[in-house]
Amino acid sequence: MNQIDLTGKTFGRWTVIEQAPRDGLRGTSKWVCKCACGKTKPAVRYNALTTGQSQSCGCLRAEKQQERRKPDFLVHRQRNPVYRMWLTMKARCYNANHPSYSSHGAKGEVVCERWVKSFDAFIADMGQPPLGAVLRLKEGESTYCKANCHWEVK
Repeated sequence: MNQIDLTGKTFGRWTVIEQAPRDGLRGTSKWVCKCACGKTKPAVRYNALTTGQSQSCGCLRAEKQQERRKPDFLVHRQRNPVYRMWLTMKARCYNANHPSYSSHGAKGEVVCERWVKSFDAFIADMGQPPLGAVLRLKEGESTYCKANCHWEVK
């Protein structure tokens, strides 16, 4: 059977070093590969390389998992009450089905682009609220942003 030489080729983070010794069984060839992170694996299957099933030694998956653990993701996952306030602020401005939409979004209230896109930006601007506080727009304002909002204790 004619076999394609993968030596020197790159697949994801793998660089193929050489063909691995056969283990006596018929089937797909295996290759010694070095990952971009420096780890070497002695036997990566030909099919796993060419189909993209194997793209690294595992460091790529670890990086993707770490990316999901950034502070913004953790705050959301933990059901932070301030995160719920942020969601509610956006909903009452943009969701016509929200019970408070008629008093907010229908009257022209909007959320600044910085806050619409990022909970972290909202927290950076407003900080953590005092216990029992709610977010309020200043009198006569219609845009939720740092300059127009304050925390008000009920």
